[in-house]
Amino acid sequence: MNLQAIQELLPHRYPMLLVDRVVELIEGERIVARKAITRNEPWYSRIPPNAPLVDDIYPAAIILESWCQAASILSLAGSAATRPGSVVLFGGLFNVHIGECARPGDVLEHHARLVRCVDDTYTFEGHSQVADRIVLRIESVIVACRRTESGE
Repeated sequence: MNLQAIQELLPHRYPMLLVDRVVELIEGERIVARKAITRNEPWYSRIPPNAPLVDDIYPAAIILESWCQAASILSLAGSAATRPGSVVLFGGLFNVHIGECARPGDVLEHHARLVRCVDDTYTFEGHSQVADRIVLRIESVIVACRRTESGE
């Protein structure tokens, strides 16, 4: 799934669209998505060009948001919720573990697995990694797919 297909499912746009490509999608089961980290992202705008590398650590909250966007794609793909005007609402997050750091030049790979689906409410688990290093592990995220009132 390329960027255009992702944008058809998610309302996010630059700078908050944090999934570049879906490399594996098994509807109703799991997703593997990628996000390339660059020094051009807004969270780095206040860091001087010659700052020490320790300042280049990618924010854990942004990694989490990116992973949640990947899980949202899984919840929307092939679902009745993909009708125009559907949005994914964050419900809850449990047992998140931050692992090693990610930096510009790294490619995050998000793995999300659907654990449970009841009507339009989904529970996911998974992790994010850079190469073979785990940067984020998530025991449980709950989201709900809802239509906007206007349907747009």
